[in-house]
Amino acid sequence: MCMETMMDKIDELERKIADLYSSVPENTSVEATLPMLVEEWMSFSQSYLSSAETVEKDKPQNWLPIRQLVGQSVELALKACILSTNETPRHGHNLIEFMRICYDKGFEIEDPEIAAIIHLNHFYFKDIFTESKFKSRYPTNSNEALGGVVPEVKTYANIVNSLYEQAKQQIVSN
Repeated sequence: MCMETMMDKIDELERKIADLYSSVPENTSVEATLPMLVEEWMSFSQSYLSSAETVEKDKPQNWLPIRQLVGQSVELALKACILSTNETPRHGHNLIEFMRICYDKGFEIEDPEIAAIIHLNHFYFKDIFTESKFKSRYPTNSNEALGGVVPEVKTYANIVNSLYEQAKQQIVSN
């Protein structure tokens, strides 16, 4: 099959699938309240965390995908906390940046939790030394070491659960 024909085929299938999605009746969405939004972000966070726990239990040698799942969970939890203050979290994946925002907004994050998030950010977002990004998702362009401190998933489960409780309290106080 020539390249142009394949591209036409891909484009046609994409249009057909888009038509399927666009056939959903309009006005079926409901305006979400702040508590609903925070709960939804935390629910997503818990799903990624649960998946990380399952992979860690069944395939602990898959530590990079575990870091990716845990990183996504922590990112969602931090953003839920920001959202609970009635501020829209910015797009991005820098856990340290989101942690600083949460800390500035009064969320309690203890030193061991801060250290665990910094270690996680090293794999999830940006290598502390080489500044390579997304090492838990993609291979790097050079031969970089992947070792380092890798806290267990339960460490992050405690952090996510603490952030969840604090976000709920933040909503109550708003």
